[in-house]
Amino acid sequence: MATRWRWPCLAVAAVALALSGYDRTTRIFWLGHTDLEVEFVVADADTGEPVEGADVVVESVGGWYEDEDQRRDAGGFVLRTSAGGSARRSCRDSWVIGADSGLGFSASRSVRLPRWWFRVSAPGYLATESSPLDEPEYRRAVQRMEPRADRLEVRVRLQRRPAEPHAAPDAAR
Repeated sequence: MATRWRWPCLAVAAVALALSGYDRTTRIFWLGHTDLEVEFVVADADTGEPVEGADVVVESVGGWYEDEDQRRDAGGFVLRTSAGGSARRSCRDSWVIGADSGLGFSASRSVRLPRWWFRVSAPGYLATESSPLDEPEYRRAVQRMEPRADRLEVRVRLQRRPAEPHAAPDAAR
């Protein structure tokens, strides 16, 4: 009885193995576009409360998107945070690079981030160092919202500026 099922089971296993091998070794690479919304969320490092009126200064050297803002803002621009501590900019038609497996069992995609360097400052807080946006931590944080819409949230925590020491009263008076 066991002999009767051995060959059909081996055949099914061989076909499954061949399909899996084909799916893993064959890739279809593609290039597409998405509308990427980049949102900077600025908060107080100690309390976690949003920081209103913080300036996100962006130095732009172009990027992987096409829109009027990119041409108008060549060189840089400033975003100011709202009462909720956020400021955003949309990058229309950002490039997306992807790869699908041969049979479509797996897929990967990566949104090309704008080539921006950003720093954040606010009254009463220490300014951050200039940081590139196109870093692995931000590339991994991109979330797909819809087929042609992605979102990146960049969280920034600002340290309060130390209080100025008060001058001691003059003892000689």
